[in-house]
Amino acid sequence: MATIANLEVEQVRQHLIAGGFLAAFSDIFGNAQPAPQTQINELRLDNLSKYDRAIMIRNTGGTNNPTTSTFFNQRNMMIVVVGNIGETDSIIANGLAIDINEYLLNTPYDGECLANISTSGVSGPFTLPEGRRAYEINFNAMFNV
Repeated sequence: MATIANLEVEQVRQHLIAGGFLAAFSDIFGNAQPAPQTQINELRLDNLSKYDRAIMIRNTGGTNNPTTSTFFNQRNMMIVVVGNIGETDSIIANGLAIDINEYLLNTPYDGECLANISTSGVSGPFTLPEGRRAYEINFNAMFNV
């Protein structure tokens, strides 16, 4: 159940589930890959084994809409894709981030809660502790109220 504090994050998570991004997948080499761990609002590396990937979704707290609307709510948000330990996973984590970004651009609404999404692309890689690579997708999401 989503609380009011993370309602928008849950709506984005549901959108990613609908796109198949939080399920197991085959990489560009045809190898089966496990589903990435989903994290909400806070990236916790201590919860990941060396073989785990993670997708963290969070509301960054800002808004691009200085006025309140009775129909829409806009939020600045972020998705972080974290690869497993090892430099060779960077290509898979980067590809996953690019695919998510393309999905958000090509499917910016869900017919229910999400009214529009605009992204600023994929940033990274950023090197995290233990050699993990992370890729950020910053975006503005408009939600139906």
